[in-house]
Amino acid sequence: MVRVEDRPIATPWADAWYRWVSAAFLRSYLETTAGTAFVSAREDLPMMLNAQVLEKAFHELRDELDRCAETTAIPMASIIEIAGL
Repeated sequence: MVRVEDRPIATPWADAWYRWVSAAFLRSYLETTAGTAFVSAREDLPMMLNAQVLEKAFHELRDELDRCAETTAIPMASIIEIAGL
């Protein structure tokens, strides 16, 4: 858990880590599954990925709200980013 006073410093680093790890995973997944029938067409991937990330973010938000956790900002940030707000 990150202390409240450290969050402004930690947030950009956490965001960079999240984006790097996500890109590395996606790149590896697409290389491994290239040419298989269950992977969507390349042009459909952004929409499919956004839908999956959005679904996960709403699931995480529900879990955070059920626990009355202070970390609801994390899934909310994903939802806002994907929605383009």
